[in-house]
This record gives sequence, structure tokens and C-alpha cells, in this order.
Amino acid sequence: MIDYIKKEPLLKRLLTTLVISLFSMCFIFLAIQYYFLEQIHRNQIQLNQNVVGKLVSVYPDKEVEIVKTVINKDDEKFVKTGNETLIKYGYNMDTRAFQDDIFRDSFYKFAKLNIAAFLIMIMLNVILFLKGSKCFEQTLEAFSSNIDKLMDGDYSVNICDEEEGILSRISTQFEQMSRRLKISFESLEKEKENIKSLITDISHQLKTPLASIKMFNSLLLEDGVENLERMEFLNRSKEDIKKLEWLTSSLVKLSRLEAGMINLKKEKVDIKETIFRAVNDVYLKAEEKDIDIRLEESKSIFTFYDCKWTKEAIVNVIENAIKYTKKGGKIKITINKMETCTTIDIKDNGIGIEEEEINNIFKRFYRGKSKVVQASEGSGVGLYLTRKILEEQGGCITVQSQKDIGTTFSLFLQNCYES
Repeated sequence: MIDYIKKEPLLKRLLTTLVISLFSMCFIFLAIQYYFLEQIHRNQIQLNQNVVGKLVSVYPDKEVEIVKTVINKDDEKFVKTGNETLIKYGYNMDTRAFQDDIFRDSFYKFAKLNIAAFLIMIMLNVILFLKGSKCFEQTLEAFSSNIDKLMDGDYSVNICDEEEGILSRISTQFEQMSRRLKISFESLEKEKENIKSLITDISHQLKTPLASIKMFNSLLLEDGVENLERMEFLNRSKEDIKKLEWLTSSLVKLSRLEAGMINLKKEKVDIKETIFRAVNDVYLKAEEKDIDIRLEESKSIFTFYDCKWTKEAIVNVIENAIKYTKKGGKIKITINKMETCTTIDIKDNGIGIEEEEINNIFKRFYRGKSKVVQASEGSGVGLYLTRKILEEQGGCITVQSQKDIGTTFSLFLQNCYES
């Protein structure tokens, strides 16, 4: 509690005011007591003066003895005599205070002044309490107002509290929470739009092969179809089914990756081994086109990445190079380890990419506009999936290309564990 009071300026002000108020009350109370004691003392002096004056007027020759008796300490002999005399007139130690006119008047004055001082102090404390409560009320009202704004979708929260303290820290945390909520809701809206776009793209991608399979099946059901035509239709259906199977598999991977359902496990592994496995996966396709895939000599390079998904990314890039490289072409793979990252350059001497299309090739379902690209199989998922896989690991992919000369894709992986 003490720590909170030390840290919060408002609490410190309230505590300081309370302490000053208490000291003020004590001072006023003591001042009142002193004032009335002083009045009692003056009344006693007047009483003594009255007694001495009367006795001296009767016994002028006894003046010195009378004054000494009244002023000096009590003398047991005179006290006894005085007590016996006053008892005769009903005035002794048993006489109540209120039967004494002097005391009664002094008490009434004392009570009135104390009650007035007490009421004044109560009013001052009530004013101080209301003032402190107003400060808290304004802060709480600001929080309440901003909470209502958040509930209405307005994230422009502003709780001004320039003094450092608990309330200031709560205000800062509240504003940070508001900004995070705004980012989260914007992310959700963006994700919602992405899902809508993904569903639209998937339906478009699946529509063509399904329509083709449907058409071939309809033709096969017709009478009079020759065996040669039947085999051709079946082969075409088979190719479309393979395309549909590959497309579905790619879309499932893409959807799981975008939805965060795939947890990439980074391990320190030799990148050369992963590249060898990726080349083995596409070796038959390269052999069909007599394309030479060469990995430049380099020592083993260990870095942190997810083996399975990084191999998938490399396969996509090499497959892309094989697809758009003519027969007898070459693909060269180079590995370079730099201070912060490791790069994998995959260079081909294929058809190249138009300059205006370079910024689009990593978009989902994008396919080039050239006749060669449109005539070849593909759905525009591979390079987008590669980009997502690398970005999830803190890396990236870039491309350099010249039309009819070739293309170089550069894959970047971080050397540190953190993504």
C-alpha cells in the first residue's frame, strides 16, 4: 500500500492533505484548550483580587499576610478552617461544577467554540474529500467513456494523465490495449477478406478441371464412341484428375499455412542435404527435358530452418525453372552463407519473366500472360507457397530476370534460431 501511495501523485496529495488536516485539527483543539485555560486562569485571578480586596479593606493591617495566604501554596491549617467555614454555607468538595456560575459560563463558551471548530473541520474535510473524489471520478469517467468508444468500434482512445503514477500507468496500458484491439480487429477483417478471396480463387481453380472431367464423362456415356476416342477421353480425364489432385493438395497446404495450422519446427540442419533431396524429387521431370541441374561445390552449411517445408519451397522453385526452361537447358544452384543469413540462388536459362510481371509472380494464383506460360500446366500456387514458407521462418525470396535469357530466384534463410 505504501508503495502505491509513493507512486501515485493523487494519493500522495490526498494523504498530505489528510495529515495537514489532522495536524490542523490538533493545533486548533490545543489552541481552544489553551484559550479556555487562560480564561479560567484570569477568572481565578479576578476571584483572588476580589477576596484580597475585601479582606484588606476589613483588615488593612493584615495586608501582607492576606496576600501571602492567597498567592502562596496551600496551608493545611487554613484549608481546614476554610473548608469548615464553607461547609456551613453548603460549599464543599461535593459541590457540582455546574453549581459554580464561573465554571458553568466557561463550559458553555468552551462547548460552543469546540462545536464550531469541529463543524468547520468537518466541512473542510468534506470539501477535500469531494475534491479528491472528483479527480477519481473524472479519471473513471474517462475510462468509462473510452470503454464505450471501444465497444462502438472507435479505437481513438485518449486518457490524458501527464503525472507519473499508477493511474498514469493504467491509462498507458489501456491505450496500448486499445491499439492492440484495433490491430487485432483489422487483422481479423483482413483475414476475413483473405478467406473470401481464397474461396473465390479456389472455386475458380477447381471449376476448369471439373468442367473438363464432366464433359469427357458425358461424351463417354454417349453411344457410338469408338475405342480410340474412348481411350483419348479417358487419358484426358486422367490428366485432369491428376491436375485436380495436385491442385487440391497445394490448396490444402496453402490453406493450412495461411490459417496458422502448420507449426514450422526450425532445426539446425545442413542446407546442402535439403537441396539434394529437393533435386531428387524433381529429377525425373528434369531428365524428361534433358535439363542439367548442377549444385555448385560448397562446404556443408548448417542453419536453422524447417526441413520438410523448406524442401517444399525449393522444389516449387526448381519445378518452376524446369517448366519454363527449354530442352537441354541448365539450372545452377549456388549456396552462400553471409553474416546474418544464408542464400540459395537457383538460376536457369529459360524464357525469363516480363519486367512488368515481376512484382506479381509471388501473388496467389497469379500466372504470367505469355503464351508459353498460359499453355503450360500450373495454377499459380507454387511461388506464393514458397514465399509464405520462407516468410514464416523469417526469410524471403527475390527474383531477377531477363526476357529470353533466364531467371534467378534467391531464397533467404536466417542463420539465427529466432524467426
